[in-house]
Amino acid sequence: MVFQQFELIAKRLDLLTQTVPHIACIVLLYDAASVDQLDSVKRAASTLDIPLEAIELHSPPYDYEHALAGTDGARGDVLVMASTPFMHTAKLTEAALRHRLPSICGRRANAEAGCLLSYGPNFRDMFRLAADYVDKILKGAKPADLPVQQPTTFELVVNLKTAKALGLTIPPLILARADEVIE
Repeated sequence: MVFQQFELIAKRLDLLTQTVPHIACIVLLYDAASVDQLDSVKRAASTLDIPLEAIELHSPPYDYEHALAGTDGARGDVLVMASTPFMHTAKLTEAALRHRLPSICGRRANAEAGCLLSYGPNFRDMFRLAADYVDKILKGAKPADLPVQQPTTFELVVNLKTAKALGLTIPPLILARADEVIE
């Protein structure tokens, strides 16, 4: 299974620019496990002509408050969370809210934890695909003969609680496109 993080970064930034007016700076938090996403974010930010501040986190547990100390959502900063297994989403979204940073991430669970938006593969569908592969292998198929699968279903989740806390009104087009709206 391929998660397509690189291809999805541009789409996430596009959704964020449609949702948050007047973005002054994109703040990316990443770590050693997600450093490979940095170039994709740089390219997408450059295409949008929005400055990027990339902040590398070292040695979990991460100090999100310290990492976000120079950011300010009131100034027009927004947060992009790199996809990595080492970030504690709830603590990060709490810090983002204290800095009034609208945020986007790649998993539904992140939006449930407080990200403003999430856009990424539907993991339930991916797990079903994986189960089909296990079934085929158990029935004798050789793994090397099975094609590489990519996600086919992507979901947009909007957290209205976070939007309200940030004083943002989500555009009707984004709400209409959302697969789920957390109220």
